[in-house]
Amino acid sequence: MVVQVMEVGQLSKIISVIGRQKVRIDSMIQTAAVQAIAQSIVFRNSTPAAQLFEAVGPSTRRDALVKYLEMFGNLAWSKSEKRVVFYDVAAIENKPELAWSDEYSLKVSEFVWHKAKAEPKQVSMYDVEEKVSALIDSLRKSAKKGVELKHAPLLDAVEALYVKYVASTYDPTVVAGMKAMDEAQQREAIAAVAPSEVKAEVEADLPKIEPGLIAVAA
Repeated sequence: MVVQVMEVGQLSKIISVIGRQKVRIDSMIQTAAVQAIAQSIVFRNSTPAAQLFEAVGPSTRRDALVKYLEMFGNLAWSKSEKRVVFYDVAAIENKPELAWSDEYSLKVSEFVWHKAKAEPKQVSMYDVEEKVSALIDSLRKSAKKGVELKHAPLLDAVEALYVKYVASTYDPTVVAGMKAMDEAQQREAIAAVAPSEVKAEVEADLPKIEPGLIAVAA
């Protein structure tokens, strides 16, 4: 379909209508979400929540909506069924039974649904090294707390590759500063910029910085 350029004034009116409609729709979603949560608590009924999720469509922040439903109701997202389902918080998580009291209804209704999960920031570039480092740290800390890591050998392999990558991409000024270090000190310096949970066997595999490389860098 051929599209003609419209007057900017007409375009501004359309955008203004979209803004007003968005406020109205958000308010309607809030009302429906609060009632869906109440249904899951009072009647153990997850159908309204599932219907609301489908009704808002992918153009709305459904991730925040699901988080809101999970925060306050007997509701959860089912990965296998790909829908919102009933989730007995008290029975599954050994928590107090949810009750729809006046106090709880105020707590739920005063929390705005789309603030349950922060909107993704708009970015134009990702630092892969920074993201990988943070991921490794997070997983290692989780393991220390007793969380089981499925496919743990994959993490070991990623961590080893990460450390070797860091070692191979040193700034020349950093490499030059290592000229007085012995091999053990070099490994320690390299490991210092790697994730906090780098294991000894990974550090042992770090490449040695050759004197020739140091001389070139200097």
